Amino acid sequence: MSPFLPRHRRICVCVSYCLGYEVCDLFVEHEVIRCTADVLFDVTELQRVVIGLVDRKAMTLQGYYAIGCEDSPRLGKFTAGLQPPNFFTQILRKPQAVWVNSDRPNEITGLVPGEFKQLAQSDDYIVMSVFNGKGAFGILYADKAASGNQSINEMELKVCRSIANAFSKHLILMAKSTKKSGI
Repeated sequence: MSPFLPRHRRICVCVSYCLGYEVCDLFVEHEVIRCTADVLFDVTELQRVVIGLVDRKAMTLQGYYAIGCEDSPRLGKFTAGLQPPNFFTQILRKPQAVWVNSDRPNEITGLVPGEFKQLAQSDDYIVMSVFNGKGAFGILYADKAASGNQSINEMELKVCRSIANAFSKHLILMAKSTKKSGI
């Protein structure tokens, strides 16, 4: 199986994985990232999906892959420092999803860096942590951008959590498989 599958095939593979079916071990990390973003974008009304990866050496979180950010390209390529501790360092401490919304106050939403708020230009979004075999891998950001219905709902939050959990699970299984095969 080619590591670069057509979009519809990636979505089928991701949905199968989320439902607990075995996925080919040769599925490369980049494809898992693309697949995750594609699924969130295609099966929900979310308009922008960004996956940011942790750069441990630079102590930053950087936008790696984005869908729907044509009108806000800087959001797709954001960089956020992980020192001093902030919203992202709190998110990356454990597997979790945080729904940032003025109607849903949360103790860590006040820690969102101002620069990121300017890039997002949204007061209603979801940020989820993603882990691999080495710990915190990155985050998954999703919002409805400037669509007519900008408000995220509980079902979209549940879908995001499920997809983020499946994403982490797959990355962890990939790491274990790589260790076993000695790659």
